[in-house]
Amino acid sequence: MFAYVLCVALHVTAAAAWLGGMLFFAVVAVPVLRRPEVAPARPALLAALGPRFRRYGWIAVAVLLVTGFFNLRFRGIDWATFTDRRFWATGFGHTLAWKLGFVALALLGSGAHELAARRGHRGRVASWTGRLVFLASVALVFLAVALVRGFWI
Repeated sequence: MFAYVLCVALHVTAAAAWLGGMLFFAVVAVPVLRRPEVAPARPALLAALGPRFRRYGWIAVAVLLVTGFFNLRFRGIDWATFTDRRFWATGFGHTLAWKLGFVALALLGSGAHELAARRGHRGRVASWTGRLVFLASVALVFLAVALVRGFWI
């Protein structure tokens, strides 16, 4: 039981770090970087913040993926269950399928955001992919709570 609680705690902490980091960047860092008085320092600040935030974000994602896998195992969902069509017909299975879909969307959006940032397309592409990842991540939190509270789709 201790291992399960520890795994869930790590999962929740990584989710908070992931979502909180995006909120910080969107609500604090980006508005400050858009100020005219900061304009001369903007490239250097982005060059310093971006890679550090990127590493931090991908570490959080890795922790989420690993702990998510183990959380399913702790709940009795193994490969046989995962490949059983009857499981996916249940409310839990439907909700998990939606959650996994949003995981894929968040990962694809994060990858697109990273490519845009690395290629210097920071403006609209990075802005919209960042929004997409944030919204997908909020949906993930909602679905995670729905799964553990028995509010299945």
